[in-house]
Amino acid sequence: MSHPDTISSASRAVTVAEAPAFPAVTAGTVGSVAIQTVDGRALHAFLDVGRDFTNWIKGRIQTYGFEKGVDYEVFAGFGENLSDGSGSPNPGSGKPKGGRPTSEYALTLDMAKELGMVENNERGRMVRRYFIDCERKAKAPRRATALKRPPSHRSLASTWAWAESLSERLGISDANQKALGANALTERITGVDVLGAMGIKHLVAPQQEVLLTATEIGERLGEVSARFINARLLELGFQSGSPGAYEPTDKGIAAGGVMLDVARSNGTGNSRQLRWASGIIDQLRPLIAAA
Repeated sequence: MSHPDTISSASRAVTVAEAPAFPAVTAGTVGSVAIQTVDGRALHAFLDVGRDFTNWIKGRIQTYGFEKGVDYEVFAGFGENLSDGSGSPNPGSGKPKGGRPTSEYALTLDMAKELGMVENNERGRMVRRYFIDCERKAKAPRRATALKRPPSHRSLASTWAWAESLSERLGISDANQKALGANALTERITGVDVLGAMGIKHLVAPQQEVLLTATEIGERLGEVSARFINARLLELGFQSGSPGAYEPTDKGIAAGGVMLDVARSNGTGNSRQLRWASGIIDQLRPLIAAA
């Protein structure tokens, strides 16, 4: 994926002549999942961090808890001696010229965004904004074409029933999640928000159901970290706030987010904590796989 000569009005000061090539976004694989990736060495060269690539990437992984198979993958490359294109060695930038095997890193866009952000400079902010835009364009659904005339009640009921049966075939058993899925698909096809038209803004999570923490959700999705889960819930609009003070949005409440009074482990009373109905897993699984 290429980038425009000028990424944004705020970044016009950094031109192609002043900076290395902007790190490209390409199709890759992380944790056996097809995903958009960024070459770690290219990102390092663009950020101009002043440290050699190997020490920089290993230090960032250790400091910020990035996980192999979740945030990045490592693959073999060749070329300890690097060139800036002029024929002179230029460690830490450019492309491998050949030589001993090296470790190359394919980064998820989320990891690349974080790496850009922690550098706290204009180039870091540029790459973060660019990768956010890449994700937004990749995930943006096609707009449904609304019908000129509202569909009949029979047509709506038929579409809803078909959508619910599709949810069952996909293994979604939670009644709330089936209703939300049926509503979303019905609106996509007919242009009618059935639940909204009926004034239904929230679906209450069944109280007998075990409510999950972000850590427990991550475990059920295959040892994904709580930090990763919370980041996805924020980006997808299910929750707001900051670590230790998350709250469900209206969208999160509809998906089964509940604030609970939980006893503190030190016995000093209760704290308000966010928990999720298990149906949230069905919503996060395909989004995480495609992230």
